[in-house]
Parts: sequence; C-alpha cells; structure tokens
Amino acid sequence: MKSEMTPAESISIITQMINESKDSFKHHSFYFLLWGWLMIAAALGEYYLLSIDFKFHFLTWILFSTIGGVVTGIKAANAKTNRKTFADRVMTYVWSGFGITMIISLVALIPANPNSFVLLLVGLVTFITGGVTQFKGFIIGGIVFWLAAIISFQVDLQTSLIIYSLAMFLGYIVPAYLLKNSSNV
Repeated sequence: MKSEMTPAESISIITQMINESKDSFKHHSFYFLLWGWLMIAAALGEYYLLSIDFKFHFLTWILFSTIGGVVTGIKAANAKTNRKTFADRVMTYVWSGFGITMIISLVALIPANPNSFVLLLVGLVTFITGGVTQFKGFIIGGIVFWLAAIISFQVDLQTSLIIYSLAMFLGYIVPAYLLKNSSNV
C-alpha cells in the first residue's frame, strides 16, 4: 500500500530541490563572467574599429564568441558532476535555445545594428535564469538589459556599443561576482 506524503514532507523535498539548484547554479558564475567580459571586449573592440573606419569591424564578435564557445565547451566537458538538478536541465534548454535563436537572428539582421535585439534576448534569458534559480541579481540584470535595449533602439551603432558594454557589466559581471562570492544564493 502506497503511503502519501504529508504537506511538511512535500515542502521539505521542494526546499531541498531549490537549495540543490541554487548550490549547483553558483558554480555557473564562471560562464557569466567569461561571456560578460568577452562580450564587453567584443563591443569595445568593434567601437574602436568603427572609430578608425575598419571595414570588417564586426569581426570582434566572431573572434570573442568563438573563444567563448571553445572555453565553454572545454569547461562543460571537464565538469566533474554528472548530477543534474531540474533547474540545471531547464537552464541547459533555455540557454541552448537562446544560442540557436541568437545565431539565426544575427544572420538575419546583418548588416543592421543587432545590439538592441541582442540586449532584448539576453534580458529574457537572464531574467528567466534569475527567476528559476531565485537569484535576484540576475532578475535585476535582465531588467537592466531590457532598459539598455530600449535606449539602444534610439541611438547609432557606436553609441549602442557603449550601452551594450555597460549593460553587460551591470547585468552579467556584477551579478556573477555577487553569485560567485555569496555564501547564500
């Protein structure tokens, strides 16, 4: 005969799952720091190349994205844990879907200024990440990206690169360092 769980047992299991997800997620601060710094470098690199009228100014994105992809792949392949929480699985699909959407969108948007659209998408996945993991730093980070996107829609390409860099710093770098250095997520 199957016994039913008490409400207290159910809450205990749910709390344990949330805590495991938070602990697991803390280790992902590396990826936010990696991609945040790389995307800031790409944006500022493109800003500089535009200022000297370099025809292929957009190549900074390809260079730094390739570096990020390789480092991310190596780090993920060398991950010590095979244990995946529910939140880990959700985040894997959310961020994989984001990557695929980003590649398709950027190809479709070339040669237009894609920065505003990218900020919107990054805001969405960052906000979802913060919500799933219950980490307010990334919830606020998602809002920062959305506000930056609104502003970025109103300005030229070079100015949008500065806005993009600032949004990456406030939306990824600051929360990622908070996450990395926190004892409680």
